[in-house]
Amino acid sequence: MGMLAVFLMLMFDASASSVDQTNFERALAKAHQMEATLSEAEQANLFQAQGQFIVDTFSGCINKTGSPPEEFTVVVELQTDGTVNKAWRQGDGFFVKCFEREMIHKFTFKAPDIPFYTAIEYSNEDKIEFNYD
Repeated sequence: MGMLAVFLMLMFDASASSVDQTNFERALAKAHQMEATLSEAEQANLFQAQGQFIVDTFSGCINKTGSPPEEFTVVVELQTDGTVNKAWRQGDGFFVKCFEREMIHKFTFKAPDIPFYTAIEYSNEDKIEFNYD
């Protein structure tokens, strides 16, 4: 493969990553904005749907990938029926790819407005550690 071809491939990959990051950032901003407009009851319903999805998905993705969860964010755009239309993610590990795939196929939430964006953000900064000394 010629040097020009390699250069063009690298440039395309870099620009695609830049576009993906821009799209992710826009989707995440929409998710934060839309989640903030929900009533208390709607926020509780969303929190319950996200919580149940996390409970149902985390152990399955750990088992499928053999990887623990790393810090990640998955943003989804929901359709009228509450299913996922589009998804964006920040993080490239095996776990987050599994989590995103599961979210696309299994997460549901009937939002008051469509399209509706929501995000699940995970950070392991607040790990609970036990010290028995």
